[in-house]
Amino acid sequence: MDRQLIFSHEVFFALLLRAFNLLATLLSTLLLARTLGPEAYGQYSQMMAISMFLALPIQAGLPQLVVREIAMARAKFDSFLMKEIWGWSIMTTLVFSVITGTLVLLLSPYWKIFGFTTSGMLVYLVGLPPLLALSATLTAALRGTGKVLRGLISEFFMRPLAYNAFLLVDWLTTRQIEVQEAIVYSIWAYFSSVAVALWFFSKILPIHSWFPSFSVGVPFRNWLKSILLFSLLEGSWVILTQGSILLLSVLSGSESVANFKVTLQMASLAMIGFEVGGLVLAPRIARLWTLGRKHEIERIMVSAAKWTWWFNVLWVSLFLIYGHSLIFLAFGPEYLDAYSPLLILLLSNLVRSPVAFSALFLNMSQKELYSALVTVLSAIVNLGVGYVLIPSFSVSGAAVALGFSLALRYWILWTLSRKILNTNGSSV
Repeated sequence: MDRQLIFSHEVFFALLLRAFNLLATLLSTLLLARTLGPEAYGQYSQMMAISMFLALPIQAGLPQLVVREIAMARAKFDSFLMKEIWGWSIMTTLVFSVITGTLVLLLSPYWKIFGFTTSGMLVYLVGLPPLLALSATLTAALRGTGKVLRGLISEFFMRPLAYNAFLLVDWLTTRQIEVQEAIVYSIWAYFSSVAVALWFFSKILPIHSWFPSFSVGVPFRNWLKSILLFSLLEGSWVILTQGSILLLSVLSGSESVANFKVTLQMASLAMIGFEVGGLVLAPRIARLWTLGRKHEIERIMVSAAKWTWWFNVLWVSLFLIYGHSLIFLAFGPEYLDAYSPLLILLLSNLVRSPVAFSALFLNMSQKELYSALVTVLSAIVNLGVGYVLIPSFSVSGAAVALGFSLALRYWILWTLSRKILNTNGSSV
């Protein structure tokens, strides 16, 4: 089959899967927001945000390394290297899970700062982050082998389907959902996603070949160096995107956290162009870079950026007209404060759409150091601006800080990719 046709099919079905994921996530957000109320929903959001932070040292930047190295090995027809990076990544995830879980338990007295006073909540903090990390690594591995849609099925279809099923059954039978129950359901949903991804991958690599041989010549040292940089990158990215939630919880309270969570959830609908483009393009860029086909990389990046920009124009127009009513109908009048912050984040999406995939190009061409440093800078800017604005402007201040920091990051990375790689991946 023609490669361009395969690429078009991947993008189309990836969009469908991501759309399903967004709608399912929106359904769970709506159900939890209405059932728990602003304060309890804010506590749930806080727990999930901290779980994402704890997942960082476990996945240790592995997803981006895995998708790049497997795609590059595939371009060279090096099946042995594919097996080595896969086995090494799983072993690393398991070791880091044990270390992180032990530290969480040892530091249990300090979790009271965030209101985690029960042993059950600590169990969640031990159990959920490894599943978050393993799910991300498995999805990346499947994408690297060229099985992009299989990876997305496990993450974008199976997980939200299972989570919504648990929530709906609970709500239909008891007419109420507790914070602890919602987190338990999240753990089971991630477990189902991991199980499906493992089954998919077993069809590509037999289970007996999942263990690294540590043979001479395998670039373990280079991989370790890369995961340190990717860890810095991903850690800074989570601080950049989730740090506002923690700032709001300290400076403004749980209700502001709930409103900002709704803002992020609605804004994520407009991020589908960024996300699907990145998921499909990452293994393709790594493969083309290995083969030395830089002009083809530039062509697909420009094309993807154009589609992303027009997609965001559509969403900004839609929410300018109907956003207020959508929030009122979906979440209720207590969440109407999310409307103005939503428009701020949508405008930020529009500003960075023309250079949407410059960071991806740097990461897949083994220039992740630049992405990591710029993301650290953006995270610092977000926390600094948020600290200044949130006490006076609450959720809107958090949205301004996040939107400005994201736009700054994307345009700096585009400038660097143009200078370092001599490639213009912008649609302007």
